Amino acid sequence: MDINLKVESLISAQGAWKIEVLKDIFIQEDADRILSFPPALSLADSWVWAYTREGVYNVKSGNWLGSRKVASQAQQTETNKRVNELKTQSWKIDTEPKIRLFLWRLLSGALTVAERIIAHGMQANSICSVCRNGAESIKHVMFDCFVAKQVWRNTCIPVDQWNLDSVEAYIKKLYEAMNKTSLNINHRRVIPWLLWGIWKERNSRVYAVVIGDPHITTGRALEESYLWFIMKEDNSPAQSHNSLPRRVQKNWQRPRQGILKCNVNSFWSNPRRMCGGSWIFRDCNGEVIYHAREAFLAASNRIAAEFRCVLWTLRSLLDIHIENVEIWSDCGAMVEAVKNPKDWPRYRSYIDLFEKLRRGFRSCILEASSSQANTVARRIAASVILEGRFNSYLAAGDPSWLSSLIISEKSSGR
Repeated sequence: MDINLKVESLISAQGAWKIEVLKDIFIQEDADRILSFPPALSLADSWVWAYTREGVYNVKSGNWLGSRKVASQAQQTETNKRVNELKTQSWKIDTEPKIRLFLWRLLSGALTVAERIIAHGMQANSICSVCRNGAESIKHVMFDCFVAKQVWRNTCIPVDQWNLDSVEAYIKKLYEAMNKTSLNINHRRVIPWLLWGIWKERNSRVYAVVIGDPHITTGRALEESYLWFIMKEDNSPAQSHNSLPRRVQKNWQRPRQGILKCNVNSFWSNPRRMCGGSWIFRDCNGEVIYHAREAFLAASNRIAAEFRCVLWTLRSLLDIHIENVEIWSDCGAMVEAVKNPKDWPRYRSYIDLFEKLRRGFRSCILEASSSQANTVARRIAASVILEGRFNSYLAAGDPSWLSSLIISEKSSGR
């Protein structure tokens, strides 16, 4: 609708209403009301009281309108109270500070969507920039747009079945879901990251014209939330016994006597680009026995890329007749998928291959590492893509260009 449209645009040269234009702009009921009064071109504009049959103000109609406004204000006050309670709760959510701020802005209506831009008196196309199907409100972007719906469908939270009428109602329901012990703990914890991921994906499509995959958005949210809780619990004196791996090394540590330690990493940037992979194999003295690098075809997301890297690593170790090994990866979501396969059905084919290869070892343990503890493997994997080292190789000893870093880890990892 043209917000600058004037009444004169609705009147024909003959002084009659333009019926088709009226019906095109107004709903049938309003169009019928307008058509019931012919235009009076010779009369000056005047005020008409809308709440009496005659169009003239009287005390009774004034009292009626006043009582309705009081009731409306009371209802609005109650709504504001509920929203403020949700805002307060947002600052206590277990997530990153930037996501807490985002949740507060979401509940405050302080996100740059068309509905809010228009409400501030600026011109904007009210249709959703992503799906072109529906008005672009905060509720639409976060819960009704097809991108948001696909992200929520990738989880065990039936958001698309709720059919709620406001952002506040959805957030209240999600906050309640975060406290439901019947849901898997990692699926409960990831909710703030999913909301943040949906918003970032929308902005990426609108401003950077980069179309991502909702599956990647979900996977990245799971991985980021998983790693955040790993680092949080790694610094906590008491760790949860039923959610995250206990052995999360912040800095590289030597393995136990008789155990060989293999750090692995895949370098993944986007689903259209090749991935780099590496592993480095050290003994209980911190001495490098072997290391290797490889280039892989593009993977849909970081988790899939890490699975490919780990499977390649296991095959390589079997080829050189290693029987006892600890595999350490800084992709916490991949580690969690192997440890709790029922919660990660999307990766069941990778998990099945992993278990088949693991049976070829006398002992093969997969553990979660911090990024810092996995620095050497990360540097080698990144060099494949960033420095164009696409030739794969397996070599004894350490890579000479990382000798100083390896010596430092050997000294500090006692």
